[in-house]
Amino acid sequence: MPGKKKGKGKKGKGKKGKKGKKKDKNSALRGEPGAAVKSVLRVYDENCARTASLPCVGLRKKLKASYEDNVLLERFLLEGFEDPPPDQPPMKVEPLLDALRSERYVFIKELSVWDVPLRHENVASVALLLEKQVYPVRQLELLDCGIESYPVTRLARSFPGHTFLSTIILDYNEIGDEGCEGLCAGLSKNALIQTVSLNFCGLEVESGRILGEMVASSAVCNLFLDGNDLECEGAMELIKMVADTAEREAYDRAEEARMKAEIEAEKELEAARNSRVKTAISTTSSRSDG
Repeated sequence: MPGKKKGKGKKGKGKKGKKGKKKDKNSALRGEPGAAVKSVLRVYDENCARTASLPCVGLRKKLKASYEDNVLLERFLLEGFEDPPPDQPPMKVEPLLDALRSERYVFIKELSVWDVPLRHENVASVALLLEKQVYPVRQLELLDCGIESYPVTRLARSFPGHTFLSTIILDYNEIGDEGCEGLCAGLSKNALIQTVSLNFCGLEVESGRILGEMVASSAVCNLFLDGNDLECEGAMELIKMVADTAEREAYDRAEEARMKAEIEAEKELEAARNSRVKTAISTTSSRSDG
């Protein structure tokens, strides 16, 4: 691992040497989005070298193209290898997350990680980024990252207070029924997440009930579950709770419409009464004048 490089030209500057030009982290706000993206790329490369992490070639290309075109990059895709080369260092998610935090890059809207193994501490780093509440990530996609039940439960603890997330994609992670329960505990406390994809996540019968209860108490309306083994029992539990929730929501909407119609009718009736009273007063006044 390369050691830290000593700064050039620092000798002899004394106290004045410490007063260098401050790093500008507001370049994107001043109409220089390319500079902000370039800064993220620079720090990402430095972090990869410092942590012996394999840089993502595709991400580097996207970052470079964005700063050359002077546009912000909103979707960050960290793509690993399905079969990583044995002679290469591992690809890590922390160098990217640290670069976003270090440069205060608050323009990210989608964070995707494909085929990069994520242990509990790695998933916790993603959760901490979400909990900052300054990064408007609307879609989080962790695809085939080897995430298990315990890490996904930690991730779900970041959902309740998050005000941007609307889509969660966790396909091809064997979280099982235990992970599903932890995930749904966080989803049930979030009022904005509408789409959840759990394809090929090792879900079995028990997850049917867990998912049904989550749908009944959250904003989730798009649920993808291909490649799981809910069986008839689990699927029926899910369908029953979804149907009950839909029926209850339909009843609530009908009641709301009925009450609104009654209020409008009362207003019209009151207006008609007031109109008749004014007419009667006007007629009486005319007779008196006669």
